[in-house]
Amino acid sequence: VITLPGLGEIDDSDILQFTQTSIGTDTAGTFSLFLDGSDVALTTGGENVDAISFAPDGRLVISVNGSTSVDATGGGVLSAVDEDLLVFNDVSFGENSAGTFQLFLDGSDFGLTNNSEDIYAASIVTNNGDVYFSTIGNYSATGLSGDNDDVLRLGFNTNMMDQFFDGDVSAFADENIDGLTVNVGPPTAAANSPSQRSAVQNPAMSEDVNADGAVTSMDTLLVINQLADDAAAQGDMMSAELSQLPQYFTDVNGDGQTSPADLLQIINFLQNQYLQDLSLTAHGEVVIASVPPDSPDPTALPSSLGLPTTPLRNSRFTDQTTNPSSTGSDPLLPLQMTTDVLRSADPNDDHWLDLLADDVSRLWRPAIQR
Repeated sequence: VITLPGLGEIDDSDILQFTQTSIGTDTAGTFSLFLDGSDVALTTGGENVDAISFAPDGRLVISVNGSTSVDATGGGVLSAVDEDLLVFNDVSFGENSAGTFQLFLDGSDFGLTNNSEDIYAASIVTNNGDVYFSTIGNYSATGLSGDNDDVLRLGFNTNMMDQFFDGDVSAFADENIDGLTVNVGPPTAAANSPSQRSAVQNPAMSEDVNADGAVTSMDTLLVINQLADDAAAQGDMMSAELSQLPQYFTDVNGDGQTSPADLLQIINFLQNQYLQDLSLTAHGEVVIASVPPDSPDPTALPSSLGLPTTPLRNSRFTDQTTNPSSTGSDPLLPLQMTTDVLRSADPNDDHWLDLLADDVSRLWRPAIQR
């Protein structure tokens, strides 16, 4: 319990809101009571709020440090533990808080059952619903293990959990992460500094250009539009500088620029997804990113083209690596994706990925040959 001027005693089950007039070394502002925990049955020592976030629809989401029993939405009592997240359906906030709770995340569904796996910080991404969180101690769940300086991610669309941040790799010496905010939305301002440039690659899924939680044809179109608008305006049809790419995560391969290589990586991702989902029939058509053995590896195009000279991360084109400078062949040959022998004789029945790759090849060839 602490005492603040104008507010009186503040308990661990309360949530404060800070309204700043200035920040930094001369921080100034005022505190107000955002949620009075005692008004909504958060009164025991195990009901201290230790994680705060907001659902994509704006509702407050909390976790507590122990076991809790609160009023359930729809009537009755909701019981939860420290590995869970609760969403608050508010009637009012402030000194006269009122509302009921629903279970937002049941940690036991993902193997979070021990006291050390108490959710200690949480952040829910608004545009895709993914949940990022840390634990109060060591965790071992769904094939993952680590400690309190890690950040775990639970995918809203995939319903799977993975490790988003490994604190040990980042030289965290068992520092407990007790506050967390993750934002994977598209950047809103021009990227001019190195730190801002790195944000142009989606940290959650590099091929997801618009950060909507899925890789679709829309992501390829966004890269095409970005290349056409920005690079053409500069008279350079090969690449666009990141300082002019404020809207989407168009740097798919993380090489510091937007180029046809980024487009290829998305096409390849979609092609593999297509092959995995395809049920072959007598009239089925399979798109293959085939590269002749004597062609340069598309993951190692010449630096003179403004493309990376090292293999693309997570490249799915081929396992071979050749020296492009020794082939003397057309550097855009890898852009000419072809179809397998199952290709239909009907030209109107070609898969859109193959047609898109052909268009990309034709679009960029004049720029390279000039």
